[in-house]
Amino acid sequence: MITDNEKAKILVVDDDNNLRETLAELLELEGYDVYQAESAKECMELVRGDFFHVILMDYNLGDGTGLDLINEIRRFNEKSQIIMITAHASLNAAIKAVQESVYDFMMTL
Repeated sequence: MITDNEKAKILVVDDDNNLRETLAELLELEGYDVYQAESAKECMELVRGDFFHVILMDYNLGDGTGLDLINEIRRFNEKSQIIMITAHASLNAAIKAVQESVYDFMMTL
């Protein structure tokens, strides 16, 4: 639950620097407190040390998949809303992501 004085904290996880930085900038302009991670490892370091209301996560990361990362995150954090984003999706990937408690699965261009 976010209080009146608290900004929603969002973590953007994507190995595509341009996409990650663009998303972060747009979210910051909307008033969110935004953090960035370019790998599954960096994401886990941030998630272990802090709570994020929303995690925007790429399906394909340089050092693993978003699905593997979701399983790691859910071991100790069931409350963050995770939104999977990808340009390379299949119906099977979307179904697996939803089964792993992803809030939403979005396609990018």
